[in-house]
Amino acid sequence: MKKKLASLLLAAAMALTMTAFPVFAAGEEVQDSSTAITEGSALCEHHPSHDAACGYTEGTAEIPCTHEHDGDCYTLVTECVHEHTAECYPAESVSENTATPSQPEEAEPTACTHVCTEESGCITKALDCKHEHDEACGYVPATGGTPCTFACEVCNPQDSGDTATPSDAQPEECTCETLCTEDNINEDCPVCGAEDAEPTDCKGLEALPATLSNALPVTALAAEGVPSQLYVGNKQVISYTETTYWTTDTDGNLTQTAADQSWNVKYDPATVALTLRGATIQGGTNTGPA
Repeated sequence: MKKKLASLLLAAAMALTMTAFPVFAAGEEVQDSSTAITEGSALCEHHPSHDAACGYTEGTAEIPCTHEHDGDCYTLVTECVHEHTAECYPAESVSENTATPSQPEEAEPTACTHVCTEESGCITKALDCKHEHDEACGYVPATGGTPCTFACEVCNPQDSGDTATPSDAQPEECTCETLCTEDNINEDCPVCGAEDAEPTDCKGLEALPATLSNALPVTALAAEGVPSQLYVGNKQVISYTETTYWTTDTDGNLTQTAADQSWNVKYDPATVALTLRGATIQGGTNTGPA
C-alpha cells in the first residue's frame, strides 16, 4: 500500500512539472483574451457584412511577453529572523543576576555572534523587475475593437419599441396633408413626428404624382353662399351637418370612409371647403340647381 501511494504521488508531481506556465514581467496585467474581441452586431439581410461605413472592427487577443527574469530583476532584502538564545548573553550578567526571568528586557545580547546571510534566511531576493515591453519580448496588448453602428430602418422601424420586428416590415409613410416646416411639424405623422426627424423628410401633397386633382388648388371655396349640390366624380359629397370623407379608386369611383381613415376627398360644411388629396376624378359635369 505504501509503495502504491508513493507511485501515485510521483506521477502527480511529474504531471505538474510538464504543465506550461506563461511568464510575465513584474507589474504586467494579464487580460482574458476571450473578452478582447468585440462580437459582430447589427447584421441582417440588409447589412449582411460589415464595411467601412458601419465602423465595425474586430478586436485582437493579447500576445504575452516572453521576457524571463534574470539576476538583474531581483534585489536583496535583509530581514533578520534570528532569535537570541542564552549563548547570546554574556555569562557574567547571568552570574551577577542582572537579568532575571521576570526582567529579560534589561539584559543585552552583547555576546551574540549571529550574522545575517542568505543561508540563515535573513537575506532574501525580492522581484524588482524593471523590464519594459519592446520588440524583443514580443508583447502586444489586446484590442477591444469597435461595434457596428449600422441601424436598419427596415428591420427596426422608428418608435416600434420591438427589436424583433420582421425583416419584411414596411417603413412608415408620411401622412401630412401639407408640407411641414421647421416651425410647423405634424407630430401625429409617423415620419415627421418621429424623433430627430427633419422637415425635408416630409412628403406632403407636393410629393404626390401629378394628376388633375393635384393640379387644382388644395382647397376650393364656394364663391358665395352654400351650394345645395356638389358632385365629385358623379358622387354627391355635400352634407349640411358633418364633414364627409371619401376615397377614390383608379376608375374615379368614390366610397365614403371614416375621418380617421385614409381619404382623398373631404367636404367641410362649416367652412364650405372641398379638399382634394391625391384624388382620381372621372366623369362629366353636373349642372343641377345651385
